[in-house]
Amino acid sequence: MNPVLAFLVLLPSPQAEPESVRHLIAELGSPSKERREVAAFALEAHGPAVALWLVQAKADPGLIDACRGITREMRALLDSLDRTRLSVSVENVKADDFFKLIHEKTGVWITLSDDGVSSNLSDLLTVTLKGEDLSLASILRTILKQLPPDHEIRPTRSGKILLASQPEPPPLRVPVRVLARRGLGRELIPALGNDSPEERDRASGEFRRLSFAAEPALWTALDSPLPEVRTRAVDLLRELYGQRTQTSRIPALEAVESPRFDIDLTDLPALQIVEEIARRAGLDLVVEPAAQKLLGEKTFYRITHVTGVMALRLFLGPRGMTFGILNDAVFVTIPSRLESWTGPGPFWMEARQASNVESQIEDLAGGDPDARRRAEDALVARGSEVFGPLRTAQHVLSGVEAVRIERVRREIARRTGAWLPDLPGAMRVESLSDSQRALLDRTVAGRAAGVTLEELLQTWNLRGSIRRGGEHRLTVSTRGMTVFKLLQVITGPSGLDFTLEGETIVIDSATEVRAAAERQR
Repeated sequence: MNPVLAFLVLLPSPQAEPESVRHLIAELGSPSKERREVAAFALEAHGPAVALWLVQAKADPGLIDACRGITREMRALLDSLDRTRLSVSVENVKADDFFKLIHEKTGVWITLSDDGVSSNLSDLLTVTLKGEDLSLASILRTILKQLPPDHEIRPTRSGKILLASQPEPPPLRVPVRVLARRGLGRELIPALGNDSPEERDRASGEFRRLSFAAEPALWTALDSPLPEVRTRAVDLLRELYGQRTQTSRIPALEAVESPRFDIDLTDLPALQIVEEIARRAGLDLVVEPAAQKLLGEKTFYRITHVTGVMALRLFLGPRGMTFGILNDAVFVTIPSRLESWTGPGPFWMEARQASNVESQIEDLAGGDPDARRRAEDALVARGSEVFGPLRTAQHVLSGVEAVRIERVRREIARRTGAWLPDLPGAMRVESLSDSQRALLDRTVAGRAAGVTLEELLQTWNLRGSIRRGGEHRLTVSTRGMTVFKLLQVITGPSGLDFTLEGETIVIDSATEVRAAAERQR
């Protein structure tokens, strides 16, 4: 094997090739340009885990490079090793000293460690080599023979050549496909080529809503005789596979992204710095108890030309915190609190888990009562890891199927103390009196720091009965929000909910508030 391509020698994959990946690899040989394009993009989205199968299928080396994260610059560096020639004559020279000599002669950096830390091998390895007009590739091959057998020649993004052990292939992750209803999206295919731009956009929007549930229909659309249909199908499939993320899609995120500003704050409590970032981003702020404890120390923060989201991530992340945005308010918390703040997907999981979750969602939506019960128990047992796929399923399905999905999501939330911000609370606004609606529509403004829920309500002259969560201490800073939005933000993320008894605000666990509401219906 060409030593320059040694990096392609992968460890044996412990996983069986799933059908979805087998399909994509087969499509690389399709006579359809569009199918080949989508298949290549989709395989690249799967990352290094599919590289071995691509090597076995004798796929395009450029695609294998892309899956493994080998950029064109890294490939060019590897290719240059065969062309770079030099004469050497060394005996028992330490590896690091030899690599310095190589760099002086060729400009190529070679290292046994890519993290800036000296490798033990650097102290133990010596080089004895003599030859005229040797390629750098052959020199590295000779050195590799002295290293453990799992070592390879690997380019790095920093422009170095690394002689190191082969990384363990990551577990294969695939999108979770909600296929409880077969054939979703097929009726939308003709609309992708409709003469009306509005109708074409409507169909594209519906395909986006259906996510991977409509993937089979989009592959069918690639065979349309109409170029407009094929082009839109390609774009939608690329969009699907390009969204390999489990990042929450929180309302009002766009508002934080707009203005950019500079920050130069010194000797201030971290909490005050977060408040200032929120103020400059035009957002209200709620800091929950677990995060509040981490924001007491005085510190400084200097950064230029950042958005609100960027500034908050860079400041909160190193302190073990994160944030979500709801009702134009930044909610600062610890990461585990936001596990349930998922958008409609798509979501990727390890291949075996994804297959199991897909089957369980299909059984939950099916007509067999015993299978439904087993699927519900299995999904609830999985806990927070299926918040994302279940959110996708509820977004895609409708009627009684969506109701079953919602029931499972609520049960997981009850057991984990999580909040599902896309689902309504127990409060039924249509059943309220005029005075109760007026109370919830009131606007409050100001700041309350480190106060209990009861003290917070008192700050704005609101009468409350705190039956759960009375020990919680929050910091709230608002330019002006309605009482209804305020109550949503200060209760939901902590597993609480609220209702009204007359004009008294009652705060209790979300489970108890919902149960009480259902008893009254």
